[in-house]
Amino acid sequence: MATLQYKSYEECLSYSQINRIRLKYQSVLIDNLYYEYTTKIYKNYSLQINIDYNITLGMKSIILRLPQKNGQQPFKLLNQFGNSQILNENSSLNLQIEHKDVMSFMIESIALIFINECNVNKILEHLIQNHNFWLVMIGDQRCQIQLQHLQYDTFISLIDSQLITFLKSNQFKRNFKIEFQIHNSSILQFKYYKNDELIQNELVKKSFLISTNVGDNCIPYGQRISLGYYYTNYNKEDDIIDITYNTQSYCPQGFLHIFDENGIDQWIKIRETRILNMSKIYENSNQQFTYVTYINIVSLNSYTIQKFGQIYYYEIYGDIDSKSNKYQFKVPLKQYDNKEHKIIFFGDMDSNWNGNKSKETFDWFQSIQYNQSDYDVLIFEGDMAYDLESYNCQQGDWWLRNMTTFTSYYPLLSTPGNHDSGANYEFDYYRMSFLSPEKSQYNTRNNYYNFYSVDLGLVHYIFYNPTNIVYNESNQQQIDEMVQIMENDLNQANQNRENVPWIIVNSHFPMYCSDSSDNQCSQNFIALQPFADLFTKYRVAIYMSAHQHNYERDAPFINNQSQVNTGLITDGPQQHLVKNSAAPIYIVEGSAGQEYYTPLVPYENQPYTVFQTGYNDGIGIMTIHNSTHIYFEQIDLITQQVVDYFWCVQDRQINSNKTLNIILWTLLGFSILGILGIGILYLIRRQKIKEQLLP
Repeated sequence: MATLQYKSYEECLSYSQINRIRLKYQSVLIDNLYYEYTTKIYKNYSLQINIDYNITLGMKSIILRLPQKNGQQPFKLLNQFGNSQILNENSSLNLQIEHKDVMSFMIESIALIFINECNVNKILEHLIQNHNFWLVMIGDQRCQIQLQHLQYDTFISLIDSQLITFLKSNQFKRNFKIEFQIHNSSILQFKYYKNDELIQNELVKKSFLISTNVGDNCIPYGQRISLGYYYTNYNKEDDIIDITYNTQSYCPQGFLHIFDENGIDQWIKIRETRILNMSKIYENSNQQFTYVTYINIVSLNSYTIQKFGQIYYYEIYGDIDSKSNKYQFKVPLKQYDNKEHKIIFFGDMDSNWNGNKSKETFDWFQSIQYNQSDYDVLIFEGDMAYDLESYNCQQGDWWLRNMTTFTSYYPLLSTPGNHDSGANYEFDYYRMSFLSPEKSQYNTRNNYYNFYSVDLGLVHYIFYNPTNIVYNESNQQQIDEMVQIMENDLNQANQNRENVPWIIVNSHFPMYCSDSSDNQCSQNFIALQPFADLFTKYRVAIYMSAHQHNYERDAPFINNQSQVNTGLITDGPQQHLVKNSAAPIYIVEGSAGQEYYTPLVPYENQPYTVFQTGYNDGIGIMTIHNSTHIYFEQIDLITQQVVDYFWCVQDRQINSNKTLNIILWTLLGFSILGILGIGILYLIRRQKIKEQLLP
């Protein structure tokens, strides 16, 4: 006799059919949570051995292969996530893999997680639920790259995982077979066969999840708004705005409540959960990390965001009992609406406040939390927290908690700095936590998310990260690739100049700066010259940076020389007016406040230096007035005074485009008239010939 048993969280049929044999189940409700169904398979049923039988358990289907010895050896099926486990040394389970994103099966103490679609949120759910078992991932190798921050035992790459036979000792003819042998509680061996040929044999050491408690602490923190694919060249309306928040536990039941004053009132589930497990990242190094956080992402599409330029309100529920405050944000316009728009720039900022270096900046941001009608987005020029991974990442965690002062009310666009790179220089904390840099057609692992661009109204904003270049850690091929990426994007933006006439480039690293003792100031214009040449070629208006811990404005130099015979117009040495420049105006916006290093500023002026401040907290505000005029001002947050300003005027590009269009249309008109004239002459001549030939 054999016993067949399974459990279900829903009531199922009390019987199942195997060939002509009808099995009747006895059901018991366990702890008011799930039903346990049991039936007996007797020897006189004469079921054939090693024959596949389809069994339906409620809405789930499995294929059962009975054990040897005519069923006299008892075995047990246990339903888990609608999947199964066999407890018998001489049993095998032939699994027909369904077309689901993620499925998990338990065979003895091995949890097998099948991945058809690389849905990290669902994969993480199965990982957490199966934390007491061996965790074996099975799927496409391309997905393995995306799972590097998750904790599991091994990943088996399959070409075709539609039909797999798992076995202990019996040998069956299948295209793909996996044989497991558990040596002890910490060593698992698996053999992977294709057409009976052993193609993989591996010993796996047991790994453990750092945190296995689901829902212990679902209080949301670190709320931050970012722009979705809609604002990039993808132009996808299914991802307009992303709202991200962290929890200390895995909380898949979290959701977002968003509403407005025009009838929108929606509850939106988490799209993706990422686990940032620093011990996994540094497991093969001498770095000691235990920090784990869960990053939850909610995406808003055109069904929710039905009107651009208006204010929406939202609340975050980490779970039903963990609710955030009420926040609000304005959805920026991608298309120009004939109104002026303001952008806030800042960089090099921590949140320690021991020396009160950034407190005024936080206080100022708190004062504008409800001024969405005044400002569209925030642009951060790199170097957060000092540093994100310091003190076992508690510095980064504290930064996330404090930055909600502004990132929960305004979309944040950022570019990474050298202090954001981490101990392994891979920018793991930064890349996992901030979404905007991922929104790029150039987003590849080899490129480290070093480039992206967005359109907002009349401006095309470019963000690039040349960290390895300025520190001379890139080979020529890598430099050429980055330069080519930049030119491709600039060329595409230039073709759209009629709709988006301005181009502004953002990077943490300045092209010019005045500290003569710093190689960044004396060498960057050389290291970044291929990019500077492109900025001149494509008429980039402004180059925003940071890195130096003050504010500085530099003249639009070309190859470290002032412009000659380029048509540049200024109003004198202070250059409060810069018109038709052939190179960008260079800004260093690094005075938001940090305690890492206090410079002795201002420095001695260089030939390109126009203005620089001392060491006070400050931010820059840019006003895009129209297609020809941009106004920028630097505010000292200690004195609340405007300490520098300039107008950037560009009408040459627009006029040249209009002139070119007029010439083209004129030529086209003359061409059409010429063709019509030739046609008329042809018809007249033909008629005359016809008249001459007729009697």
